[in-house]
Amino acid sequence: MAWPKKREPNPKKRNYSEAASQRIVAAWMRMQHPHLARMMTLGSFGENIGQRRMGDLKALGLEPGHADLSFRIPRSGYHGLEIEMKREEPKGVVSPTQKEIHTLLRQQGYKVEVCYSSESAIAVLKEYLSSAIVS
Repeated sequence: MAWPKKREPNPKKRNYSEAASQRIVAAWMRMQHPHLARMMTLGSFGENIGQRRMGDLKALGLEPGHADLSFRIPRSGYHGLEIEMKREEPKGVVSPTQKEIHTLLRQQGYKVEVCYSSESAIAVLKEYLSSAIVS
């Protein structure tokens, strides 16, 4: 019996998971801006890792609701950029906790964007990084 043929991904259908989109954004940042990529960090940890491990991480200071990617790079009067990745289809939803954290971050001088694809996140990054550095 032959194994079923593996289906090739459809390049026209870019319905990546949030994690896949985030990997693309992180790889782009490392390739295009290696000197700044070290200022990129994983915000919160949205994966299902079990109650015990999540409890350990919370005890260490993990707070739910933070954006998926944090860029500690000041530009145009912002302290940094926070990008929340959401899937395109079915469209991901920003939780009430995330909305609350996003509001707090904006009040503290951070730019926060919700992106539904790696392409849109990279576009946000390009625009942000091309803006003036304000000290």
